[in-house]
Amino acid sequence: MNALERDLQVLFRDKAGSINPAPAGPLAVLRRGRRRQITTVAGGGIAALVILSFVAVAVGTFRNHPANMPANNFTSPKPLEASALTYRVDGAATVATGSDLGHDWELRAQANTLDLRVDGSDAGGFTVAGSGEHACTPVDVTGGTFLLCEETADVSFVRVAADVSGEQPVADGRWMPEGVSSDGRAWIVALPGEGTGFQTASGGYVLAISWPSRAVPQPGDVTSAGMTDAISWAIRWTEQACPVMQVVFSRVGDTGTSSCLTPWDGSDPAVGGVYGQHEAAVILTGPETMTCDVHDPSGSPSGALSGGTIAPVGRWSHTGQCVFTIPVGHTVTVRLTDPHGNPILGQLGVATITANRGSLTIGSGGSGPRPG
Repeated sequence: MNALERDLQVLFRDKAGSINPAPAGPLAVLRRGRRRQITTVAGGGIAALVILSFVAVAVGTFRNHPANMPANNFTSPKPLEASALTYRVDGAATVATGSDLGHDWELRAQANTLDLRVDGSDAGGFTVAGSGEHACTPVDVTGGTFLLCEETADVSFVRVAADVSGEQPVADGRWMPEGVSSDGRAWIVALPGEGTGFQTASGGYVLAISWPSRAVPQPGDVTSAGMTDAISWAIRWTEQACPVMQVVFSRVGDTGTSSCLTPWDGSDPAVGGVYGQHEAAVILTGPETMTCDVHDPSGSPSGALSGGTIAPVGRWSHTGQCVFTIPVGHTVTVRLTDPHGNPILGQLGVATITANRGSLTIGSGGSGPRPG
């Protein structure tokens, strides 16, 4: 914790001593947050609980790799102290209030739990799997969406922008300590109306986002998004009434958009993605409950991200995804399993995928994924 943060905490705690804390309201239904992945959940209105979790890939924290940062390095739009919320201390929690999007709100943060009340009613919240994780959830209200985020102390701003570079801001976040004993920060971003854009933050990560959540996605809507150590990707609904995978950022510059993804039909998983000149961004679609493990015998990191469904429409609402990258010239071994660890790719449950420039070569020990 730097001197600025310590001074802010002392200042705010001194102010809190003159305020009578209000009784704690009942916590909203909590959900486990996963790091840096988005999956859209249909819903609307301030009475509905809308959960959207962001997941970071297991191979490491994307934002900490300088090679992954866009050219502008996401310079903070304003000093950290200028975006600080005025809050009070209520036991082990910190509580801030405000008025945005035509609603009065109260944000309560304690340890790794965030809870939002809008116009006096529970509106949404989440619990992250462990303290110090990074996670966000949107809460839809009349007139817009509140984006709640838990971030570590090294994050000095959270912004939603209309462009990947973050230079066309839609809204900037405000923060407070995430509970009195935590070094983390709780952020709230008020997103007006409806739109699509990119969540950016200090450190360089970019994540596609749409708001509000829709039961039936419209063309251009982001229905799912996430990032691995190599790419940031989004699943977007199209005018062809199908989802595609879009690589919105790549550490080697191989961005692009796939053809329509294949929903799982009860047989073998299908493969699709964006096959670049330096690496392939691969997405396997299969049962919604599948998990995946990817191994590169060459020793290159090949972390994979799985979980969530493609889109809340038809067969895609029961179609899960596994996303990973393969450097051109490398062959990886993919194992897809059900929640009990049983293989779902035929008898051996193993497939091999080789990345070529602009294409893939697929093989398997048993029945393997079919081209999308």
